[in-house]
Amino acid sequence: MACLFTAHSGSCGWRQGLRLSIINTREQRRTCGSVTHRVVQHARAVLCAGTSAGSQGLAVKKIIPLHSADTQFVSTILSQHEVVAHLMAGDKEVSVASPEANSRARWYVDAMQRQEGTANGPSIFRESVANFVTHRDDMETSLDSIVLTSGSWPSARALLQVLLGASQDAVVLLPSPGPPAYRETSASMGQLGVSYLVDDNDWNRTVSDLSQTLLELRQKQRHPRALVVANPSLSGRLIPKTAIDALLELAHGQGLSIIAQEDSLATTGRTDVVSFRNAAREMGLAVPVFSCFSACAYTGQNEGYIVCDFVPHDMISHLHAVVESPTLKSQAWLASLLTPWASQESCVDKVVQTADRNARLLSKLAGVEGIRCPLVESGAHALPRIIIKGFVMKKAISLATPADQIYCLEMVSRTGVITSPGSGFGQRPGFFHFRISLMHEEATFVAALEHIKQFHAKHPTGWFR
Repeated sequence: MACLFTAHSGSCGWRQGLRLSIINTREQRRTCGSVTHRVVQHARAVLCAGTSAGSQGLAVKKIIPLHSADTQFVSTILSQHEVVAHLMAGDKEVSVASPEANSRARWYVDAMQRQEGTANGPSIFRESVANFVTHRDDMETSLDSIVLTSGSWPSARALLQVLLGASQDAVVLLPSPGPPAYRETSASMGQLGVSYLVDDNDWNRTVSDLSQTLLELRQKQRHPRALVVANPSLSGRLIPKTAIDALLELAHGQGLSIIAQEDSLATTGRTDVVSFRNAAREMGLAVPVFSCFSACAYTGQNEGYIVCDFVPHDMISHLHAVVESPTLKSQAWLASLLTPWASQESCVDKVVQTADRNARLLSKLAGVEGIRCPLVESGAHALPRIIIKGFVMKKAISLATPADQIYCLEMVSRTGVITSPGSGFGQRPGFFHFRISLMHEEATFVAALEHIKQFHAKHPTGWFR
């Protein structure tokens, strides 16, 4: 199904008028962040209001959730992995399973029965993750270094709890733009997250500014404990090896841990990409590295893992104790996803190819007034820059609301396309962005891009000028 909500003509009210195909409110907020959540809520209101007005008044008939992955579309690619998970959970209603899916589920069950001790969950699933990461980084990965999680938000909370503790002076350095999970989690925990600006085109400047920020923090008697990085960045740009080395040297000199949000799917097998843990090993630096991955960006599901390198065993044990662990079904799904089928094209390859194809389609936005769309090198999202002036800026000032949030709200009202405001991820002052997911069926993605083009072409006088 291509849309998030579907309106039924002649009906009104939430439950009668809308058929929802999203996760519950708490999970939706956790997935997209509170700023985007407001846009999603507005989409519901727009569609419901149009439905209540009858077929003559229904301006927006379909909402396209371009802010997140189309879970139903992706599930068609990953169907056999979902079958494995359902079999492990003992679900009676399971779609037709391939012999390999049945065999894999039996293998997991047999391994669990042979296992002694389940303090950190069945080891077979962590073994699958360890094998995947070993292949990704071309370096041995210990089973004991793997922590399974319920996605980026639980990972963020657990890591900040472990690394910052109860200290009122401890801080974490957050990239801007960067993952909303760490920004919002650090705020909700009462901890101070300090932003540093990321310039994808000038990492020397980024590292230099970061060094200055660290110096100023220590002069104010603050204690930086961890540095969060995202590779690829939120705009889909890969961090060059020289910049990774510089960040590791900085972390080593400052006594920082590195929390690396790394895209394990798109970068596997690429010789031009190096992980932070791999780079640290090559440089001989004992920098604590927490390499984090969540499948949400590609699949809409929140399963993930943390790989701990140069991290004390007691800290890993603490992490296991405080992290929100995934269900058995979710662990089986993640393990299966990261384990290639013997006789089929890799489902992971198909998922990554979808993102790459839609990244190329972004060229359709080239030349559109008010949009600057940089090249997406890797990842499941794009972060086009938008020029906002005129009506939108005046409305933002009058409502004391970030201009890109007003832009995204207007986009929903006029086109039905949901995008994520860049202000939810942090951005350079005076710059505005919106983020979109690349994980959609081609026809849906092209239709959404056409809506965005029309939105810019038919804007009121002075919208961007």
